[in-house]
Parts: sequence; structure tokens; C-alpha cells
Amino acid sequence: MMMDYFRFIGSRLRTLREKAGYSLEKLARTASGNGITVTKDLIHNIEKCRVNTFDPNVLAAIAGVFGMSLSEFIKFPEDVDISNIDSVQLGRLLGALKNASDDHAEIAVDTVVNLLSRLNTEIKRAGEVKILQPDSVSGDVPEYVPYFDLHVAAGVFDENTEPPAPAGYIRVEGVNNRNGEYFVSKITGTSMEPLIPDGSFCLFKKYGGGSRQGKIMLVRAAGVADPESGSSFVIKRYKRLGPVSDDRERSGIEIHLLSENKKFPPIILKGISDQQINTPCEFVRTI
Repeated sequence: MMMDYFRFIGSRLRTLREKAGYSLEKLARTASGNGITVTKDLIHNIEKCRVNTFDPNVLAAIAGVFGMSLSEFIKFPEDVDISNIDSVQLGRLLGALKNASDDHAEIAVDTVVNLLSRLNTEIKRAGEVKILQPDSVSGDVPEYVPYFDLHVAAGVFDENTEPPAPAGYIRVEGVNNRNGEYFVSKITGTSMEPLIPDGSFCLFKKYGGGSRQGKIMLVRAAGVADPESGSSFVIKRYKRLGPVSDDRERSGIEIHLLSENKKFPPIILKGISDQQINTPCEFVRTI
């Protein structure tokens, strides 16, 4: 069973608040200021794990009330087993931190990166992923997800072509693939480390629309090439700069495709609309 990292954050907040003798209202008032608004309902939802991401500025304001930096507040204890921690939640938090421009968020990025490195080390110790042959999987078993080579996977959800046959199936705990919206592929290269270590088997989900901001997507577009493999598609974090007030005026729009590894510069697309960028699927987590 996956360990809920957001529940850990909520539990830590409640412990700190009660130890300091703060009510929800008092903590909200104390943490608010300098353009940051914190409500008692938000604090309550964080404590009850009713959020699916965090605003780094709000977390930093709350942490400051207790004399802690944001990095200290989100740090996971070194002596706790993290082999089952939910990497999806860590990925969301990392994306939120990278989208923020504040110094405290930039420092906290390293904390999450280190936690991901610890998690990936534990995953490697757990053993290899077992790929089952296509003819060995029978019946309607939603936990079994098709496995594709990444070059084939880029066309899995292409409505204009016949769906490719999977190279095999992999059992993924906690996944219901009755609707056929998931697949697994092996990612090579170091540009997305530590979130996606070189050689990782990764779970992807069909992109169903909505905002792509901050998500890790499989991206295909004119002028896009993978810096390591030279492929015409990349696995990158999607960041859109510059709001569009007129669909005809795109000159100020930039799409940044970001690597997690700071050694790799962003791929920058200018004067291009969101509709010209094909993102058939989004990264869910490593398995």
C-alpha cells in the first residue's frame, strides 16, 4: 500500500499547531500577511489530507509561524522507511515548487529531490519489474497494464492510427485499467532524474484534457527533439509562459519543456499555440 506523503504533512502541521496552542483561526491569522492569505478551512483541509497539491507560499508562511523554513517543514525523517511513499504526490509537490519563483521554494526543491533519490534507491532494491508475455494474460484483469517500447508508446493514443500491439503486460498495484487509459514504458536517459531514474519503468495515462501546466507529459511538436536520444518526442515537465488574450496573437507565448536534471537546458517553443503541441499522455509514476 502506498504511503500518503500529504497525510504526513497534515499530521505534522496538526502536531505543531496543537503543541503551540494555536486554534485553526489563530494560526490562519498569524500566517497571513505580505500578500499571503491563509484560511482556517485551508489549514483544516491540509491536516485532514483533503488537498492534492500545495501552494509553496502558503506552506512557507505556515512553517514560518513555527520558526521553520519550508524545506524543514516538508522534510521526511531520515530514519523512516520510505519504500512505499507515493511518488505521484512528491512529483506534484516538486512541480508546484518549480513553478514558484520564491527563494524558499527553490531551496525546498532540493529537499524533495533528495527524498526522491532516497525513494528511487529503495525501489531499485525491491527487484526487477516482471513483464508477462501477451498470451499469458487472460481474462479481464484490470491490474495488468500493457507494456510498450517508448517509440511505439508515442502512438498508443493516436486516434488516426491502429492501436499497436503491446510487447507484454505488467501488473501495477492500485491501477484499474478497464478503460485502457494506462500503459507502461521504460524510460532511458538522465534528463528527468531523480524523479525518473535512468532505466525506470513508468506508468502513463491518457491525457484527458485540462491544464497541462506543471505536469510531466509525453510531448510531440514541430522542432522538438530529445536531447539524449534525438527522438521526435520528449518526456518533460510542461510550463506555459505568457497568457493569451487573443488567439491570433501568439508572438509572446513560450512553452518551456523542462528537465528535472538541471544539467539539461529547457526546450523552448515560441509563437506556438497549445493546439499545435501534441501531448497524448501524462506521466503518473515510476513502478
